[in-house]
Amino acid sequence: MDFTDETRPRQRVSDALEAVAPGAPPERGGLLGVELRHHLPWSVFGVVAGLGIVWMLLHLVPAADQGRLTEELFHLAHPTHLLLSAAATAAMVVVHGGGAWRAVGIGLVGSAGVCMLSDVILPWLGGVALTGVEDMEWHLCVVEHPILIGPFLAVGLAIGVLAGRWVERSTVYSHAAHVVVSALASLLYLVAFGLTLSVATLGPVLLILLVAVMVPCCVSDIVVPVLFGGPRCRHGH
Repeated sequence: MDFTDETRPRQRVSDALEAVAPGAPPERGGLLGVELRHHLPWSVFGVVAGLGIVWMLLHLVPAADQGRLTEELFHLAHPTHLLLSAAATAAMVVVHGGGAWRAVGIGLVGSAGVCMLSDVILPWLGGVALTGVEDMEWHLCVVEHPILIGPFLAVGLAIGVLAGRWVERSTVYSHAAHVVVSALASLLYLVAFGLTLSVATLGPVLLILLVAVMVPCCVSDIVVPVLFGGPRCRHGH
């Protein structure tokens, strides 16, 4: 019996699937939508987790020690955020087909400025809106503690370039960690430099964090690398 005619439909289906395999990537607009859709749940989780961690911490520490402790923790969370942001951005560039030098350049630009916006500028503006400008202290670590920032940024870029090549789903893991630490840094800046976290301010603070964390982090980790990082997407979701 001749099975030639029966197998042709299967062959045509196989050919069609091959035609839409990763070798034929979607347009940048569609790719950007895919990346945002897959990373957005991690962003929401990170904001809620960061808020819960700081809320519990403040209830475990005496009020007299909260200011000093939150400021010290901010100086840990902010450079860690820089490291993870640089790693996530550089990894996205590599995953989308960019080379190491392109990943380092875009990772540097897409992390340093964005982290300052997320951890300092937007929380400060949100705190000013809630408490008034006289109650919020302006503190910019890249100016006041540059030796603290450089090593974290360099290590993050190196991790991103290597992870983008060798670690499966590295962009999802780095973005998730990045968002949690970003939420911690933004909230710690608020409570260390002028805002009192309470039941009355919890709702407005949540909104401030959603803006201060989700927008800059998604721009840093997703929008900039997808638009400028390389010719195509090479990873699965």
